Amino acid sequence: MKITTEILENLFTNFLQFITNKDNQPFREFKTSKFVDNTENYKYSVYDEARENLGQKWWKYEDIGTGKIQQSISSAIKTRVNHNFQMVDNNLVDWRKKGRLF
Repeated sequence: MKITTEILENLFTNFLQFITNKDNQPFREFKTSKFVDNTENYKYSVYDEARENLGQKWWKYEDIGTGKIQQSISSAIKTRVNHNFQMVDNNLVDWRKKGRLF
C-alpha cells in the first residue's frame, strides 16, 4: 500500500475520534490523554525501572562469570511497575522465549 497524505489524514482523523470517544474530551496531546496514559505511558516507568535494575554502571570486570551480570539482566527484563494503581509487566522485551537462558 502506498502511503499518501490523504491516507495519513484519514487515519489521524480516525485516531482523534477514537481518543475523543475514550477520553470524553478532545485530544490535545499524548501526555494529557487519560486513555493514552492508561494504555501506553506505563512504558516510561518500565524503561526507567528496568534501567535501574540493570545497574550496568556498577558492573566490574571481575563480575564476568560470577552470575552477577546475568542476574541484573534477568531482573531488568522481568521488571514490573505500578502504573495508575495497577501492576504492569514489562512487555517491551519478549523475554519468554529467552527465559530458558535465565
